Amino acid sequence: MHFSRSLITATFLCLVLLSPSVTGNSDYTAWRNDATALYENDDFGKAYKAYLKLGKKGDAFSAYRVSYMMLKGEGTKENLIDAFAWAVVAAESGSAELNEYRDAVGALVPVQDRKKAQQKVDYFLRRWGPEDNKPTSRDRGGCTGSRLDCNPSNSPQKWITWRQYVPEKQAVMDHIETLNSSIAENAASAQTGS
Repeated sequence: MHFSRSLITATFLCLVLLSPSVTGNSDYTAWRNDATALYENDDFGKAYKAYLKLGKKGDAFSAYRVSYMMLKGEGTKENLIDAFAWAVVAAESGSAELNEYRDAVGALVPVQDRKKAQQKVDYFLRRWGPEDNKPTSRDRGGCTGSRLDCNPSNSPQKWITWRQYVPEKQAVMDHIETLNSSIAENAASAQTGS
């Protein structure tokens, strides 16, 4: 009797651990839906933790949401540099909206913090960026190593160009709010298939 209970428990654990939603066959829809429900119910602390976990696993929308929550101080402390780094990670998905969001957040980074932001972005991309887009020394050519410093001619990605001026913060935040609505709506539409 004891042996069969152990066997049943072991079998159950194997099934749970091997299920696609747990092993991460790049389908995080259920987990993202749970995080979104938490976010929409203003449970920002739990939503932030859920999105962060998914963002670190490569889910672009979750990386975006982590950035947005850091930018706004929802469920975590406000942190512009980390918000920008997560925006870059999210934009690696190739989405035009996420690229526009990344550029808007980048416009908020003060000139004196740009070097720190470059270092943080490089770290985040090495750590949580897409495997096929992680920078290597071969990819950098004669560049300094930061993806923000140059654009090698063989690179298909749009690299970030710092603006010479920082636009009015409120105008940028208004633009980010508009983008947030569109990004969230498009993510929801993609999940429902409409």
